[in-house]
Amino acid sequence: MDGAVDTFLGRIRPALAGALLVALGLLSSAEALSHEGREDSDRGHETRSERRESSDGRKGRDRETGRERDDDRASSRLTDIDVERDRRGHERIREEVLMVADTTAIGAVRAAGYFIVEERTLDALGEILARIRVRTGVSVDQTIQELQALAPQASIAPHDIFRPSADTAENIAVRTGTTDVPSQAHVGIVDTGADDSLASLKNAVVEQQGFVDGSYVPRMHGTVVAEIAALAGAHVSVADVFGVDDDKRLVAPAAAIAGAINWLLVRRVRVINISIEGPDNLVLAHVIERALAKDVAIVAAAGNGGPAAKPVFPAAYPGVVAVTAVDEHGQVYRRANRGDYIAFAARGVRISTKWQASSSKTLSGTSFASPIVATILAQRLATTSEQHISDVVATLRNEARDLGAPGRDTTYGWGELVLPEVRTADAVAHRAISITKR
Repeated sequence: MDGAVDTFLGRIRPALAGALLVALGLLSSAEALSHEGREDSDRGHETRSERRESSDGRKGRDRETGRERDDDRASSRLTDIDVERDRRGHERIREEVLMVADTTAIGAVRAAGYFIVEERTLDALGEILARIRVRTGVSVDQTIQELQALAPQASIAPHDIFRPSADTAENIAVRTGTTDVPSQAHVGIVDTGADDSLASLKNAVVEQQGFVDGSYVPRMHGTVVAEIAALAGAHVSVADVFGVDDDKRLVAPAAAIAGAINWLLVRRVRVINISIEGPDNLVLAHVIERALAKDVAIVAAAGNGGPAAKPVFPAAYPGVVAVTAVDEHGQVYRRANRGDYIAFAARGVRISTKWQASSSKTLSGTSFASPIVATILAQRLATTSEQHISDVVATLRNEARDLGAPGRDTTYGWGELVLPEVRTADAVAHRAISITKR
């Protein structure tokens, strides 16, 4: 019996050895293809995560608002942004980091073999913003450390994403106060796209640009924010910095926000409203610090996380004018953030909108208070001899209606800023403008 077994094994050993060699060869080839195709795989990852064609096609309804859409701007949003959470719960784009640096530093990163997903020249700052792919098997934090060693002077951070500063809808119809101001008042809106077909916006929107895939999609949030500024008398340049994640929720990548700020700086817009909130991001902080150094005002929503919430950004960055929301009686919005970073309050509770002719709905949130303060700042720059942002802000501090504890406090900041006149939306919508649309 043992002899028979030995004979049988002797016959099949060569066959087994040959099969094993073939299997090892196939594995080796697959591994080689995997390594060789890494750059193509990285490019493919971008295609899957950021260039996937919408199943809605060129016609259909917007996933968020239900509005019918069959125009190129709405249908050209091709991406679902691939989002992950870090250990602190912050959302970011998967396997990417951001870097702001000069051309020499970017060249060193490329020479070291890192795959650069995208480069964007920040003309106003004289720097380059790069999206860099994280290598296989390497963490985001480790990648940042490696890149910082290559470029010690660069600002490097995870590619964090931001959300619209949340709002709520209520079945109470209350019109917002509006004022007419000189046509020189100009506010940059960094938000979703705004629907300039509305009567209140069609003469007010100077320029618009998309910063995610280059597409511009009008949505509710940006439309209402821009409408508030326009009805208050400002011309607006609108930067759409939002895409959607795999769950079709709105997300604004930090790179898009940075690119939008640069775009507005190039166009010499001195007051920029950002009704967006998210984590502290070193790259965005760098861009905002550089913008503020050019004597530009950045006004931002203070956030809607509630009284115990942590500060949100960009509102909490030094030098940014953070705005909270109050109702018609001067009572703070119940969901508004509190903190030492709050600068002013403005009306942002039960705000009506003409978006989709939904006059029976109103909106509440710090998002909608922020553009009022931005417009007041722009008005002062256009009508007074005070040309420095710090001087204008100091004057507004003295004029603010003190609410809460005397002086500046963590709920209302320096107090409420109020538009001086009330006009109808139609009257403001048809006023003549002196800035030519581009």
